[in-house]
Amino acid sequence: MEKTKHSAHIPHPNISYRFRVIPVAILLILGVAFIVYAATLNRITIHTESKIEFKPPPPEMSPEEMDNLSEEEVRALLNPDAIVEIELQPAEEPEPVVVRGVTIGMFEVLPSGKIKYAFTKGEEIPEACPT
Repeated sequence: MEKTKHSAHIPHPNISYRFRVIPVAILLILGVAFIVYAATLNRITIHTESKIEFKPPPPEMSPEEMDNLSEEEVRALLNPDAIVEIELQPAEEPEPVVVRGVTIGMFEVLPSGKIKYAFTKGEEIPEACPT
């Protein structure tokens, strides 16, 4: 059988195809893996405000000092007004929840760099962006 012009050695077309498809497939798999990680495993710390109320202990006074006070002053000393302190409690939230919350203005960033809910429990949370 004679070699003709068309029967020359042609490289197999699958060889170059493999070198083009394999890197693209690897990048596609990595991209899907990163999306799955962000959607399911990655969690962001969000702080919630909790109000702590406590009554300070009454001051220590001798009976002689108590006798010099009026009844109203004694009641005020024995039953002081509650002191309210606001404390930030950390909570872990999945990233999709945080992304949704950012789009509707549900969070605010504190000067310390911490993220906290802009609303407290019981307040109406907006359904869409306020702007």
